[in-house]
Amino acid sequence: MYCCIRKSDGALCGAQSIDPLGGLISQAVADYGGEAADYEERVVADEVFASLLAAANQPTEADQAAAIRAQRDALLTACDWTQLQDSPLPAATKTAWAAYRQELRDITGQAGFPGSVTWPVAPGA
Repeated sequence: MYCCIRKSDGALCGAQSIDPLGGLISQAVADYGGEAADYEERVVADEVFASLLAAANQPTEADQAAAIRAQRDALLTACDWTQLQDSPLPAATKTAWAAYRQELRDITGQAGFPGSVTWPVAPGA
C-alpha cells in the first residue's frame, strides 16, 4: 500500500509506502509550495499506485508536440545549407531538398499530430 500526495489539480507530487504516513503533506508543501489544503493524501493498493505513477509519467500532448517540433527544427537546421545561394548542389537536388524542408514544416498539420507523425525522407537517404 502507498500513500499518494496530489495537488488539487490532480498532479501527482509524491508517494510513500504506507509506513510511516506522517508528514507527507507538509513535505509536499515544502517541495512544491502552496498550502496544506492544496494537497490530499490517498491510500491506494500497489497496483493502483503503479497505474497512477505510469499515468503521471506519460507526456502530455503539448510535451509530444514540443518534442516533435524540436526534432523537426533540428532537421531543418541540419539542411539549411542546401538552400544557400552558393550551395554546390545541382538545381534538381536543391529543389528536392526544398520540397523535403516544406514537408518538415507541414508535419504539424498532419492528421494525428502529435500522436502520430510520418517523417519525410531526406533526398538521397
